[in-house]
Amino acid sequence: MRIHIKFSLALIILLSVILNGIPNNSFERIARAQANSATVTYDPVTTIITNPERGFLHTYSPCESDLFDLATLQNYRAAEHISLVLCNFYLTNFKTSAISQTTLNTLQTQLNTIRSAGLKVVLRFSYTSTDNVDASLAQILSHIDQLAPILQSNNDVIYVWQAGFIGQWGEWYYTNHFGDQGVISAQQWADRKAVVEKMLQALPSTRMVSLRAPFYKRTMYQAAAITPEQAFNGSAISRIGQFNDAFVSSPDDMGTYTDISEEYPWLDAETAFLPMGGENNTWAPPRTNCTTALEEMERFHWSYINTDYLETTISNWNSQGCLDTMKKKLGYRFTLIEGTYPDAAQTGSGMDIHISIRNDGFATPINPRPGELILRNSSSGEIYHLPLKSDPRFWAAGVTTTIQETILLPTNIPAGSYELLLNLPDAEDTLNSRPEYSIQLANASTWEPATGFNNLFHTISISAGIPTTFGDVPFDHPLHDYIEALYQAGYTAGCSTDPLMYCPDTILDRAQSAVFMLRGQMGSTYSPPPAPWDTFADDWTGFEWAEPWAEGMWQEGLTAGCQPSPLMYCPATQLPRVEASVFGLRMKYGVNYTPPAGTGTLFADMTDTSYWGIGWAEQAYQDGLLPACGTDSGTGKPLFCPSELVDRAWGAYLIVKAKNIPLP
Repeated sequence: MRIHIKFSLALIILLSVILNGIPNNSFERIARAQANSATVTYDPVTTIITNPERGFLHTYSPCESDLFDLATLQNYRAAEHISLVLCNFYLTNFKTSAISQTTLNTLQTQLNTIRSAGLKVVLRFSYTSTDNVDASLAQILSHIDQLAPILQSNNDVIYVWQAGFIGQWGEWYYTNHFGDQGVISAQQWADRKAVVEKMLQALPSTRMVSLRAPFYKRTMYQAAAITPEQAFNGSAISRIGQFNDAFVSSPDDMGTYTDISEEYPWLDAETAFLPMGGENNTWAPPRTNCTTALEEMERFHWSYINTDYLETTISNWNSQGCLDTMKKKLGYRFTLIEGTYPDAAQTGSGMDIHISIRNDGFATPINPRPGELILRNSSSGEIYHLPLKSDPRFWAAGVTTTIQETILLPTNIPAGSYELLLNLPDAEDTLNSRPEYSIQLANASTWEPATGFNNLFHTISISAGIPTTFGDVPFDHPLHDYIEALYQAGYTAGCSTDPLMYCPDTILDRAQSAVFMLRGQMGSTYSPPPAPWDTFADDWTGFEWAEPWAEGMWQEGLTAGCQPSPLMYCPATQLPRVEASVFGLRMKYGVNYTPPAGTGTLFADMTDTSYWGIGWAEQAYQDGLLPACGTDSGTGKPLFCPSELVDRAWGAYLIVKAKNIPLP
């Protein structure tokens, strides 16, 4: 581990201010907020790490009768680096009846033991292991209704729910109700999808199910892979992964694949954000050899595989020398590269951190996994949790992710010296403080097994800062004075009252703009008209508070709506800089103001004089209502960025300038 000291330079700060259009009167505050920083370089390790929700797993089948033993499960963690078990819970005696309370109690007992041992479960329900006789659709749906309360109250220890129920072993192939041996009618496809949909409904939206083969999801949902934008959004397609219980067992993995030219690229993209695991069931070299097994585990982002089956395959992987590689790389493996942290910071101010972390595993976490910095007082041991915005589920395999954030230090932190640590705990309250459910980084000497924290080997001296009005607008925020002036003038009460927050990074929409516009025109004490508010035909769901303000805009002649027929206000429409120019200039000069014709010579990115907004943009810039967003490297002219959206911080700046509100 190496530490380098870095010093901030006023010249660099000033250059950033000028190029990014931040008001120069904020320069002194920005410069004062900078502190010496240190860069720490971390040493990686090559050992096998026991981390949650990844790796080899042991299988318990039949799980409804083969009860878990706490000491055995604990030994899996301690001696084998195993944090997962597969529970294939057979409902053989209930193909035509409700699940008995005794059996439901057994399931609860199994999940309790898993939790006590610090493990998680890959869960599957099946009706048969010997033939194709399963349950009807109606019976399966009824059983899922019975299981739902248990699954919901124990979702903390469910890693993924495999879509069993149908067919022998719950693998969807040999079935007497849903299309036997791949001969599936349209109705049977609909019935299969109904089972999946019922499973998704029975789980919290943060948990996923897995299907046995790609063509099931591609047939029932869509042939296109999910995109990064769709990942983890709670939709059905973002919650359905895969499992392969014939991994590298034949050229098509015994029917798992129907067309690898289409399914391989699809699976590659899907499993970047969805679970993938399973087992091998046949030793079939050369496909089963280490070379292909590792290639496909990496390509398809494998997170877990059965260590109990096939024993011959596991033994051969060991003799070929790849078993330890699998144990290290299945799922995620996060390794710190370096971090840059300030030596000193003030409460109520932002603390800049820069962390580089590489994922040396095959996959990423697929369940919610918060990240947070920990400040631990060097004397008292008191701990403060500082949430990070970066989501570990997007720390992609084989990629180095940069976490660069400014973290607001709460004002209730006492002055003193603090150790800095990184915590990646489980998202569930029941497991959040248990170290065995936190992620250990693959670095030398960073892990604290008693706390589940990763020591970043840096100490920060924290002193009391200047109190601020809004908890999310520190004193060193570039637009602090403008937001404070807006508040003191009565134009805003913030975005929340307990605690008092301003939400400076939230993009302004037409709903929020109505409040600013009316108070700018009518005075800070203005209140909107009482009901009825029947001018606009919008659906105001989620914007109920804004409807009277929109009505006030109409009555005062400040808006013509966003469309005439039917007359709509469009409260959710966000505000770009060119429209903010209109907003600011009419606030300054009155609702009937029209700017001079635009010249097309002021901005490098606004040269078309026929564009409706050019005159507004030029006048707003000349009046100081909005600064340039940058400088064109070729011409040296300023850029206006007319379509760039305006956040609430810049909205405060615009209003203060337009109304000539004095700064504090």
